Amino acid sequence: MAHLISDNNFTDAYVEALRQLLEPDLQKRISPFFLITEIKQPLNVTSTSENYKDFLNLRKDIHEEYEKREFGVASERKKGKKWIEDRINVVCPRNIGITAIPLNEPRNYSIEEKYWERLCGYAAGQKPREPLNQLRAVASRLKYIATTTKRGSTDNCLTCAVFDPIKDLYPILQNPKPHQMGRHPPPCLTLLDFKVENKKLHLFAMFRCQYFDTKAYGNWISLGVLLNRMCQESGLEPGKIVSLACKVTFSTKDAKDAREFLKFVQDVDKSRRRH
Repeated sequence: MAHLISDNNFTDAYVEALRQLLEPDLQKRISPFFLITEIKQPLNVTSTSENYKDFLNLRKDIHEEYEKREFGVASERKKGKKWIEDRINVVCPRNIGITAIPLNEPRNYSIEEKYWERLCGYAAGQKPREPLNQLRAVASRLKYIATTTKRGSTDNCLTCAVFDPIKDLYPILQNPKPHQMGRHPPPCLTLLDFKVENKKLHLFAMFRCQYFDTKAYGNWISLGVLLNRMCQESGLEPGKIVSLACKVTFSTKDAKDAREFLKFVQDVDKSRRRH
């Protein structure tokens, strides 16, 4: 059931994922569940730049085409550039560093909050408990790992949770209409896990569900931005990004926008091969 797609950069990995999900001869063999995407060289260099194009490994011409095209249902339709910016802003807003984010006052956060607010102010719905900045805690541990050979078993605990059963699952279970998730579904990003190998930092991410026409590409790019910031904080070199989508879907049943984009890329590649 699980299926692996692996490529060096974000753009080619995305195009290959679309190809395998949408081409008729492959659809019968590819399950919509547990799609694993490995981006082997997500960063060209670590950088303090706020422009992700300065350091992420992208296929420029195809990336720019994605930015210009519109994706999504009529009520949420917008250009690829905006989809990417929105996905970055829910994980790594501009001008907010990992350790610079102040801990918020203890509160019951809502499921409408951004991923970064949960990553940097996790409260678990318990008012007496001080919110936990998960990224700050992981970054602190990574700094230690970068400068010592005595790493210990806590290397296996470099994990950040976005999904909260109390806030996200309990309301669904209490819904009198069990076939509906309600007004606010659980976050698509559920878990981040960091691994260090030979001074390189790898980032693994699990998504409950991913829309591959609107959000998946921007989600991966946002992970690249986060990996860059964590490398900046820790002094480690960038490694791989691995994304696991527990379910793959599209915002429209016919996936028209994604199909048209894929056809454009395939036409470009055919033209280049002829020349």
